[in-house]
Amino acid sequence: MFYNEKKKREEYIDISRGLVILLMLLGHSGAPKLLTQLIYAFHMPFFFILSGYLYDPEKWEARGSKALIKAKFKAYMIPYFVLCMINIAMQVINEFINNVPKKVIIYNIARSLYWNMYSYSTRARMGTSTPLWFLPCIFLSTIFVYLIFKLKKAEYKLAALSLAWLVNIGLNILKADLLPWHIGIALIGASFMVAGVYIKKYSFRLDQLRGGFMMPLLFVIYVVCALENSKTDMNLGNYGKYPMLFIIGSIAMTVCILWFFKNYVTKCAVLKFFGQNTMIAMGFNYAINVYSAEINELAERWYFNCLVNIVLISIIAYGYKFIRDQRMMISVKKA
Repeated sequence: MFYNEKKKREEYIDISRGLVILLMLLGHSGAPKLLTQLIYAFHMPFFFILSGYLYDPEKWEARGSKALIKAKFKAYMIPYFVLCMINIAMQVINEFINNVPKKVIIYNIARSLYWNMYSYSTRARMGTSTPLWFLPCIFLSTIFVYLIFKLKKAEYKLAALSLAWLVNIGLNILKADLLPWHIGIALIGASFMVAGVYIKKYSFRLDQLRGGFMMPLLFVIYVVCALENSKTDMNLGNYGKYPMLFIIGSIAMTVCILWFFKNYVTKCAVLKFFGQNTMIAMGFNYAINVYSAEINELAERWYFNCLVNIVLISIIAYGYKFIRDQRMMISVKKA
């Protein structure tokens, strides 16, 4: 994620996020089926739960809906549009190099612009921007969470979240197309965000159990849920045969990761770095996969693919940081 140095966060948050973004790269690299199933069983809910973990209902209640929408649009949607445009530009350059006819290039540009605006997250439609589907979705999820916390009674909140799941399961059964900006899935994301809010609220109780059996138990619960359920893909509204296992397993693993890094491994520069640059990883992951495959047969090997992603995303992140720091120095001198 484009990291805001003005806003300090506890390191275990970035370290936890860094681990999961690396697992995302692994899951997108063509890793073995079992490994992919285990990753997909929790990695996207993790990011929604973490967003809820960092969400402050009282703060946004005081600031109001307009402030929330403005802040979250800046945080999620502006990077989304910028990264989509960069991916489309790279697509155009690649097509020019491969002597694709100009009419086809123009058609592909128009098509890419449409599906990126729609955020229809399949490679056939969004191309190398596909992983960025999360940004419009989390933007809407945050707005839904704001509205959910407007409901003062717990039973009303529970009814709203239950309805969100029923609607999505119904859409899945009907095999309905993805809605713009993943509106339906954003409701599911909101339910995970609400879980994150309450996990943060009651996390002190887990901290009291440090050194006990709770963390291994949570990990076992996650593994059992992931293996008993079929492969999931939240991106496409696929929660497996047993959505309840998807919910339980992903929450268990998220709590396990956060608790582990909060209490046991509080320092890790590599994971912290990737945790601070998750948006860059999302933005260029598929592009690296596609273009490296065109120039190197080794890209068909998932472990090589993953390594190339890690190296190139690191270079891009450092490059972005260098440019940002230079701009800040110039602005300070002018001031």
